[in-house]
Amino acid sequence: AGNFIQKNPSQIEKQLISPKKIDDSVIIYTYDSTYKQSGEDRRSGVLYATANAVETALNQIMEYSRQAGKKDAGSILLLGRYGFDGDYLERSGLFEYKTRGSKIKSVKYPQLDITFMTVHMSKGLGYDNVILINMFEGKFGFPCQIEDDPIMKLVMHEDRSMPFAEERRLFYVAMTRTKNRVYIATPKHKPSRFLVELIKDYNLSHDEG
Repeated sequence: AGNFIQKNPSQIEKQLISPKKIDDSVIIYTYDSTYKQSGEDRRSGVLYATANAVETALNQIMEYSRQAGKKDAGSILLLGRYGFDGDYLERSGLFEYKTRGSKIKSVKYPQLDITFMTVHMSKGLGYDNVILINMFEGKFGFPCQIEDDPIMKLVMHEDRSMPFAEERRLFYVAMTRTKNRVYIATPKHKPSRFLVELIKDYNLSHDEG
């Protein structure tokens, strides 16, 4: 995270130091984003594929908890680039979500403590594990590629020191909300340029769904 943010030459220098060492601190799950939904069948299409990748991350979190002898998986933060990401997960049938910026429930693991919010809302917060969705390259992806978004101009100062400088800072926020691991769901056909950069720089492995 520190090296990623410091690639911006205008960024104030940050030095991240942690006493905790964890294997596989960033875990990537890919899914096929080319699937088309078949009629009313919610177990098909890109929304279901995305939600299924998130559920796979929950499976892994549960397994790590069992290996550590813990009774529960702790707090889980599900991060989206946009508020509607939570609504999309619910449409898959794998999750229940009623109020933005609040709790989201896994149908498979209803006992888990899962909070959904946007990356903007998560600044300054910390959770045991973080799952990041919407990591694709596109207009409503991460980095956001909406040109001249008036809302974004109100909440973020303009930085032209490098492409997507503000979005880079936001991705740094997303990666540093966890106390343990970051799980990332991304389409294998159009992954975010930020994720491609991480894989290239750190030789990160990924599981294909």
